[in-house]
Amino acid sequence: MLTSPIPRALKKQIQAEVHFLTKDSFQSLLKDNPYVDKLWLLKKGETVLSLSNRLKGEDFDIIIDLHKNLRSISLSKLLGVPSYRFEKLNLEKWLFVKCKWNRLPDTHIVDRYMDTLSSLNVVNDKKGLDFFIAEDQKYTIQDSSFDNYVAFVVGAAHRTKQVPVSQAIPLLNRLSAPIILIGGPDDVDRANQIAEEISGPVLNLAGELSIQESASVLEKARLVMAPDTGMMHIAAALKKPLVLFWGSTSKEFGMYPYYGRNEVPIREIKVNGLPCRPCTKYGKAKCPRGHFKCMLQWDPMEVAEEVNSFYKEIVKN
Repeated sequence: MLTSPIPRALKKQIQAEVHFLTKDSFQSLLKDNPYVDKLWLLKKGETVLSLSNRLKGEDFDIIIDLHKNLRSISLSKLLGVPSYRFEKLNLEKWLFVKCKWNRLPDTHIVDRYMDTLSSLNVVNDKKGLDFFIAEDQKYTIQDSSFDNYVAFVVGAAHRTKQVPVSQAIPLLNRLSAPIILIGGPDDVDRANQIAEEISGPVLNLAGELSIQESASVLEKARLVMAPDTGMMHIAAALKKPLVLFWGSTSKEFGMYPYYGRNEVPIREIKVNGLPCRPCTKYGKAKCPRGHFKCMLQWDPMEVAEEVNSFYKEIVKN
C-alpha cells in the first residue's frame, strides 16, 4: 500500500511501462491498479534464479528496489539492470527499538520511497496512496439502519497491534453510531466476542469478505477505527477519516496514515510516556514484558467520548 504512489508517479511523469513484483499473497492490493502494466508474483518456495529466468525476457531498463533485502539485491544482479534502492535505515530503527534513541528522520516512508526516484526527475505528486476496487468486488449493505456507520477493524497481523477485546467492547458499546466489524479469517473468534456484547446496531463481517470487499465497506463508512495495520493504510488510500490505535509500534517509523496534500481528519489513540514503547518495528505475537500497557492503559470511556465527538463533526460536515 505504501509503495502505491510510485507506479502512479512513474507512469504519469515519465510515461514508463511499469511492472510490479510482489509475493502472491499481495496480488489483491495491485491487480486492479491501472498504473501497473504487468503484475509479477513470487511463487511460494521459488528461488531467485528461477524468478530471474522468468523476468529476463522483459529486457527491463531500470529496477526500483523498495525492499532492499538479500533476495531483491540478488535478483537485480542476476538481471544485470541498473537499480535504484530504497535506504531502509535499519540501524536507526534498531537504535529506536532497543535503546529508545530516535535517530530516524521526521519523514513519512512514502516521501523516502519517492527519494529513490530522484535521479529520474520523478517527484511526489502529493495525491496520497492508491487503492482500486473492481465493481464486481464491491460489497453492498442492504440494511438501512447501517447508514452513517463506523467501520471497526478487528485484526492486525501481530497481536501487539490489535485492540484487545476487553478494550473494544466497552468502547464500541458507548458509540452513538451503528458499527460494522471488519477482519480476516483469523479475527472471527475475537469479532464474535465483540459482536455478542454490543447492545447497539452491529454487523459482524469478519471472515466473510475478501480484501477488496472489506475495502469497499471502509469506502462507504463515515469513520474508520483501526490499529496500525494494512486495512488502516487502505482506509487512508480511500481518504477516510480515521481513529488510529497505536500499540507496540510507533508513528516515528514513518508508516502512519498518508493522505498527501488531502486534508482528512484523524484522531490518534496512544498511551504516552511508556519507556518500553516502541518494542518492535512491525509488531509481536505478545507483549515482551507481559503487561501490554500500550493497549490496556487508555480509558475506553474517555476514548468513546472523543470518538463520538469526532463522529458528530464528520456527519455534520
